[in-house]
Amino acid sequence: MSNLEEQQERPYAQYQLLTVPETAELLNKSEAQLRWMIHQDTAPQSALLGGRRMFRLADVEAFVDAAFDDASAGRTPARSTTSTQPVGNERRESESEPVDGALSNAPDLMSPETLSRVLDGVAVATLAEWRTGQNLKTRRGPAFHKLGGMVRYLKADVIAWLRENRVSTSEQA
Repeated sequence: MSNLEEQQERPYAQYQLLTVPETAELLNKSEAQLRWMIHQDTAPQSALLGGRRMFRLADVEAFVDAAFDDASAGRTPARSTTSTQPVGNERRESESEPVDGALSNAPDLMSPETLSRVLDGVAVATLAEWRTGQNLKTRRGPAFHKLGGMVRYLKADVIAWLRENRVSTSEQA
């Protein structure tokens, strides 16, 4: 097949764009499953171009890489290769040690599922509710980032949020 014939068959080839069927095949999903993922905002980033839903190959690859990173983040500490030592020669404040210690093995960028496991007891649905509050007063979770259709939390933001929401026993009375 000549280059011209290939361009006519796939006019978006120069941009490495994929259609829904091509993306579904790469992700080993049916088209219906991929469309549901799009609806649930859990699919790779996509855009409507000329009335067609298109995916960039790089976004699909990043989506797959993030899924594998999330899966590997669930490793037990004994198998983890990340250091739990503070960066540099800084000494942590004593009251921040439990917060930092709990997140020491967490990745720097976490999906809601990973953060749910790290916070041990906060459901993914609760994190979603905190993110999508109707106004700023009901948004009470940690800061988050939208990367295409994916939600990600920075470890530093989660630590800051935990410190801001610390309540000592003397404050409760």
